[in-house]
Amino acid sequence: MGRIMTVHEVAKYLNMVPDTIYRKARAGEIPAVKMGKCWRFPKETLDKWLNDRALELNGNGKTARDIFV
Repeated sequence: MGRIMTVHEVAKYLNMVPDTIYRKARAGEIPAVKMGKCWRFPKETLDKWLNDRALELNGNGKTARDIFV
C-alpha cells in the first residue's frame, strides 16, 4: 500500500481548505476512509480519482478549480 494522507495534507495537495475536504469526504465526493474519528486518504486512490475526474470533465470548458470544488 502507498502513502496515506491526512485531511490537511490533502487540502494542501488540492489547494483547498480543510473544511472543504471534510465536507467532501462526508458526502462521499472524494475517496476517503474514516478511521475512528480521523479521515484518511490513500494517495494512490486519490491520484486515480483526480485523473479519472480530469478525463471525465476534460474539454467542457471548466477550470481545474471548477472540477474539484
